[in-house]
Amino acid sequence: MGIEGTNGKYLFYRPVAPRLTGPNPAGPVRLGLHCKNFDTAELIAHARLPVNLMEVKPECFTGSDRLFMIRRGKVALHRKNFARLAGQAARQGLALQFHFPDRIEGWELNPGVVKHHRLILSYFAAIAKAVGDHGLLPNVSFHLPLLYWGKRKVIPGSEAGIARALQNTRLLFLKLAIQHAAQGWPLKLGVENQADPTRATHILGYLTGQLEAVTAATPDWINFTLDVGHSLLSKRMTVAGDLLPLAARLGKEVINIHFHENRGEQSDTDHGDDHALPTGAKIPDYLHYLNRAVQERAPLVLEVDTSRYTPEQLLVVSTGIRALMEQIEAERTD
Repeated sequence: MGIEGTNGKYLFYRPVAPRLTGPNPAGPVRLGLHCKNFDTAELIAHARLPVNLMEVKPECFTGSDRLFMIRRGKVALHRKNFARLAGQAARQGLALQFHFPDRIEGWELNPGVVKHHRLILSYFAAIAKAVGDHGLLPNVSFHLPLLYWGKRKVIPGSEAGIARALQNTRLLFLKLAIQHAAQGWPLKLGVENQADPTRATHILGYLTGQLEAVTAATPDWINFTLDVGHSLLSKRMTVAGDLLPLAARLGKEVINIHFHENRGEQSDTDHGDDHALPTGAKIPDYLHYLNRAVQERAPLVLEVDTSRYTPEQLLVVSTGIRALMEQIEAERTD
């Protein structure tokens, strides 16, 4: 846990290495909860959770609650519904940011498939409009190509299929860069690390070579999202030994931290990513992630399945994490 200081105090603050941002990052410390419906803000208020951020997962808002829709072959913002969500957040002092979806109205959004790029580009344009219109945080977490998930088989899992998917993702980033510059999009992209593949699931982003292939020599608004739960299911890429050194070498930041835990194992029939509350029981170097979130001002998002927990359980764990983050910040600035 902490370390004994020279004055006898038990210290939680530890400088992170490699450091990925400057010495004095701006903005408040952010602890967030992922947001899958309009009930999330109500849960935060009812349980009095000490969070100041929601990370929106748009594909979970469906039917009459949808935040985005397809109009004339392009993605458009549902102004009324999004204004409702933004209003909820503003009244509770909650910042909003996005997790880019993998589908909309039954349409796949896979960066490894060129024919999906047009819809993906229009989705980013709609997100940029939401961020600009409502003053949201610019961070957008982003998954690399899905090859298959159960019966959803999109891209061949061969070496050639993987190479083509990475090449197509790189092409998408080039297209995004052109639009980002031309339209002045207020967005920062966080490419997310993934769990090792199984016979049931395969999403790219579990090897440093895959992450480097799509992010090397890209604009400075393309960065990384560090998913702690995924790292617990990876035996091919470690956070300290691989992911963070890669980010430092490429001059990239960690702009988001998804904080959740799982059993640390998976099978050929089970993805194993439980999205459980991060109590520390399964996460080595628990405080390292809190230190990095505080020191680099990377939002720490509790990406947990809230339906599995009572409001009291969510309150106890989130309050403990908030208290540790505040202690780290106090010691950092002493």
